[in-house]
Amino acid sequence: METIASISLAENARGLILSAMLGTESHIGLSTYLSIQTASTQKALLQAAALSCLTDELLELLRRIDKSAKSIFDLRNDFAHGLWGDSEELPDAILWLSARHFLDHVVEIDDGRKHVLPMLHDRKKILVYTLTELGKISLRAKSVASLYRLFSMLLDVGKKEANEHTNAFLGYDFNKKMIESINSEIEAAFQSLT
Repeated sequence: METIASISLAENARGLILSAMLGTESHIGLSTYLSIQTASTQKALLQAAALSCLTDELLELLRRIDKSAKSIFDLRNDFAHGLWGDSEELPDAILWLSARHFLDHVVEIDDGRKHVLPMLHDRKKILVYTLTELGKISLRAKSVASLYRLFSMLLDVGKKEANEHTNAFLGYDFNKKMIESINSEIEAAFQSLT
């Protein structure tokens, strides 16, 4: 589903920030980030790296981006593991039921094992999405991915600015303009999320 793929794109873009902070090639930082299985550990890794190498201004910008991304990342597991369906009553809608709902129907059978009982779903717990709503979620996830990519570019350009050889080659004004341009794009992306 495009929505889940868009959220995964944002997660991968977030992993590129690790590469930029460590000053390594993107595939090294990204593969390190993706090798961590839990979102909380990924977040802790990024925070530790950020606290050790980012300025207060960049830390605050990363916090703003993370805050805007939270709702998207919270949806990912729910969307990936929930139950999707359709209804003849609502032909233009897609129905979704959280996988957590199934936990309400786990019972222990005589053999000591736990089973999910077949059940009639509580209609109040079924969410109804239109393709337009799912499209908006996808666009939001893509905007979050853009924010993370721009942030990692900002870090890369910032490191180049500190490098004398790069400054001699590209010129300080080029790097300064590039940073200003990236900052402008980041602010524009934030505006699209509100």
